[in-house]
Amino acid sequence: MMVGVGKEAILQEIGFGTQNLVLGKRLKVKGERFFLSLFPFPRAYSVHTSCFISIANVGVDIANVSVDIANVWVDIANVSVDIANVWVDIANVSVDIANVWVDIANVRVDIANVSVDITNV
Repeated sequence: MMVGVGKEAILQEIGFGTQNLVLGKRLKVKGERFFLSLFPFPRAYSVHTSCFISIANVGVDIANVSVDIANVWVDIANVSVDIANVWVDIANVSVDIANVWVDIANVRVDIANVSVDITNV
């Protein structure tokens, strides 16, 4: 699977609930909680307000990664993140997470010029 993000900061086909997630110049979400899953999703999602994602020049190469994901709940409030010029190359990835709860509040993440190369993890 190849996910490409350029200057327009568009993250393609990342599922949140029953919908795919597309990141443009700004992502604003609202609600109390959303269900995060990488498979066919039993629920739709709703997220807290003013969620902005910003990551610049991030390179990630992951191969042969096995992770279990199922029933993941995430609470996000006042999160600011920027995404730009991101390229991700994932091959042979199996993800399966069970019963994970994450609470995030008042978080701002700014990552620039990061290159990560992970192989055979």
